[in-house]
Amino acid sequence: MNQPDPTADDPAATPYGCRWCGDEQHHHGEQWHPTAGLHQWTKPTTDQIRDRMTARRARRNS
Repeated sequence: MNQPDPTADDPAATPYGCRWCGDEQHHHGEQWHPTAGLHQWTKPTTDQIRDRMTARRARRNS
């Protein structure tokens, strides 16, 4: 079952950013997010990476 991407509408979310908040791994640390609570960087799903790349491309071309 797929869960919605909490970063789907966040233009700052990089394709390989945290699964929960979209921040890059190299400066993530522990952060709080409404969906995940207090969390460390978590690898995004393959679907998230694809969706983020598609959204970034659409923003670039608009």
